[in-house]
Amino acid sequence: MSASTFTHRSLRMRRTTWMVASCAMMWGTHRAPALLAQSTSRSAADTTFMLSRTNVLDVSMRTGELFVFGSDRADASLTTDGTGFQVRSGSGGVALTIGSNLPSRTRSRGKDGRVELTVPLGTRLIIRGASINVHVRNVRGDVDVEVQSGDITLHSLGARAFASSVSGDITILDGVGDVRASTVSGDIRAEQVRGDIDARSTSGDIGVTAVSARRVQLETSAGEISMEGRVPSDATWAMATHAGDVTINLLGAAAGILEASAVVGTIRVDDMTLLPSSDASRERGRVRRFEFGGGSNARISVAAFSGDIEVRRGARRRDDQ
Repeated sequence: MSASTFTHRSLRMRRTTWMVASCAMMWGTHRAPALLAQSTSRSAADTTFMLSRTNVLDVSMRTGELFVFGSDRADASLTTDGTGFQVRSGSGGVALTIGSNLPSRTRSRGKDGRVELTVPLGTRLIIRGASINVHVRNVRGDVDVEVQSGDITLHSLGARAFASSVSGDITILDGVGDVRASTVSGDIRAEQVRGDIDARSTSGDIGVTAVSARRVQLETSAGEISMEGRVPSDATWAMATHAGDVTINLLGAAAGILEASAVVGTIRVDDMTLLPSSDASRERGRVRRFEFGGGSNARISVAAFSGDIEVRRGARRRDDQ
């Protein structure tokens, strides 16, 4: 073998080795999330894993009960009653897979059970499940929950809440920013909302109390709607139900225009002035326009095909609470 041939082959081998090593480094950095923790045991398990306040935690759980709590700690902790789990980190955050959502080779036997998770305050949560009840408390970060069947309870979030259940109730309590909630069969209740509200149910009641919401959209096909809150001067509120009553309590020095439509039902208002209509067809369609508080840019529209509409000035009466 000549010296030139040996040199050429050596260079080619070095180039090939370098390319394989580089690809391995790239794959390890970008393609293969690091395994932080794993358990396939059927006995109770506790583990701690790194999770910064700026991370996104993506939780996947098929069945069972999930509890999430916020903490001042700089890491996350997980407690299970025998449900298997796997924690992996990637460029987009941390992924936690629980129970029967695990790959078959790491899946524990039996049904998924109770899982408790503690995360740093400010963590953004994404939770997906099939048949689970979800409870989240005091995380102070955005929470996005989507389940097929089960109840969702979000408490003292301090940030935005996005909740969706095909069959189950949604409850959001004690302070939250913007709210977007939807359920096909179930009730929606949100209290002390500090941002905009979009809540929709096909079959279920919707009840909302708001500190000050500029944009409100509440819709249900079969159910009652109740809304209580202060009306900003530039607010746009819209509420509609096909079969059910609508009750609104305007707090503080509310001022604006109300447009109410009840095809089969009555319209009752408190301390408002009926405005004349220039459209006869609207009169026949049971649409009424009222001015309250001297009028302003705020607009409230309410529609009930089969149900009564009542708009009050001031807090709810004791017999309604």
